[in-house]
Amino acid sequence: KKIAKHIKIAREKRKKESEDAEIDESNNSHLSPSNKKTRKSEMKSEDEAAMKDLNDRISAQNYLRDWKLKSAGMNNIWKFNKKMQVYLLRNMYNPKLLDKTYFAIIKKYLNNLQGQSRVTTYKQAKEIID
Repeated sequence: KKIAKHIKIAREKRKKESEDAEIDESNNSHLSPSNKKTRKSEMKSEDEAAMKDLNDRISAQNYLRDWKLKSAGMNNIWKFNKKMQVYLLRNMYNPKLLDKTYFAIIKKYLNNLQGQSRVTTYKQAKEIID
């Protein structure tokens, strides 16, 4: 009986995960069952946080890229998103979020800021410089 390739891969993955879980359990055998559950939930929440950070970073970079294309007249996909702007303004000095390329784009994006966000961003930058 032939088994599809994707099914074989899924089975191998499950088998490996169960083996890894057994190894983890043997390494943590000195922990009580409640501590094991706590540790697993901590690991799960750490993974979820890391995944959320990755998704936020990718979304921010896509937002800036689309803005740049729209400002160059090449794209009509970009749409203003207040939550994304707030996220960018709070995290724009984080090198994990924005590398040099995206930081150059956000500097151009900041030229178009209006209102209180422009004032606040200016104050924050001035504090960092001083």
